[in-house]
Order: sequence, then structure tokens, then C-alpha cells
Amino acid sequence: MTDYNITANHEQEFLEDSKVGRFILSIGSKGSGKTYLMTNYLKYCIANNLYKNIVFVCPCYEGEANNSYSFLKNQNHILIYTHYSEKVSIKVDALRRKGSTLFLIDDASGELLKQMDKTIIQLITTTRHFEKCTIFIALHSARRILSPIVRQNVDSCFIYKIINMKLLADLHEEFFSQYFDKFSDFKRWYLDATKEKYSAIHFSIHMQGIDVNVKNWTVQFNQPEVFKPTKALIKKKVVSPKAKQSSIRFLFSRKRF
Repeated sequence: MTDYNITANHEQEFLEDSKVGRFILSIGSKGSGKTYLMTNYLKYCIANNLYKNIVFVCPCYEGEANNSYSFLKNQNHILIYTHYSEKVSIKVDALRRKGSTLFLIDDASGELLKQMDKTIIQLITTTRHFEKCTIFIALHSARRILSPIVRQNVDSCFIYKIINMKLLADLHEEFFSQYFDKFSDFKRWYLDATKEKYSAIHFSIHMQGIDVNVKNWTVQFNQPEVFKPTKALIKKKVVSPKAKQSSIRFLFSRKRF
């Protein structure tokens, strides 16, 4: 292990850095806090009008018991899908060529990154070449999610509670070996840093050190719950009763206010 203090405060740097074409990964076991961070980051982006287009893949959007996503109902520039398919990435690719775009995938399985379709691969590998296109994926911890595509292109990584020690070893090898020579040292340090519920560490190739205080980032507490509605950026198409709904159609209607 290195002999200098590796802990850092990344919050403000992250909020600024994420505006300029980044691939962000959040990894952790079920119920570890990944969705909470992503939701509040989304609120921050809406409140500060950071993106012209937002595409949000959220499997539990309609089933959330505590109305966690009620703030999205008036946001007509946000497209929401309950499951991911390549057609969603095709839509994102078209939107990012027209303006700033945020693409979020919540509650993803490891299969998404282990068996990526060609369009999401293109998005991930070219994101940094688009001035304002950020991809944020929160996924369950599973081994082999760190494919070469992910390893070579991830900019920021949030690591919550992970039970799979083989995945943790992969993360050490790829991102943290510069700070910890031995996996055993990193494992001991990581388990101590994440011993409290909902704790996480943050690492970025664009920042120095490791932030162990993600749980207390103010972006997770100070976002307004109610937002003013915005003008729809994509007009709602009228479909005749006889026409078939295509799989790329929006899964939720958008009301104008």
C-alpha cells in the first residue's frame, strides 16, 4: 500500500466532470444504495437543466411503492422505459447527435455488460467524443462484468457493498492496484470503508485518490422534490387504432402542462 493519504472528496469534481461525456458505473448488491444515488443525481440534472434529452431505463418505475419517481411525471423531455433493448440505445444515439443527452440504466443485470449489443458498445466507446453525452449504469454485482470494453472506457465507478470477492479482486486489479499492492490490503480497507449501510467508495480516472464519503454527498439530500414542467422535446405521435405499437414506442404517455 502507498504511504500517502489516498482519501479524497470527489463530489464537486464529479458533478462537473460528469457533464462532459462520461461513462459512469455503479456496482453493488441488491439494496446497497445504487438507485438512491442515481435518482438524486437525476434530480440534480433536472433542477440545473443540464441535459436537453434524458433517457431513463427503470424496471421498477411503475411498481415503486413509495413514489420515488413521482417527480418525473411532469418532465416531458424524459423518455422512460421499463426494460432495456438495443432499440433504446439506437434512440439515445440519435438524440445525442442533436443535443446534450443523459442515458441512465438502473437495476441492470450483469448480462447487460457481459453480452452487450453493438449499439450500446458504440455508445460507450464514443461517449467521450460527444461534448455532452453521459451514460450512467447501476448494476448488480456479478463476476465478469468488467469486460475489456468496460475496463477501457469507464470514467467513474461507485462501488457499494459487494459480496462476490472475485469481482472485488477484478476491481482491485483494474482500478485500485495503484494504491494497494496486495488484494488482501485493499479488501481489508474496502470492507472497513463500506461497513455502514448504504456506504460506497468512488474512483475516477480523472481524479486523485478515492472518496469514501459518497453516502454523505450533499447531492443526495438537497434536491427539490417538485420541478416545473418543461416543454416536450419530442412530439407525441398519433397512432391510429389499427396501427401496431412498435417496440420502440414510449412506454408511458407524456402529458403537456
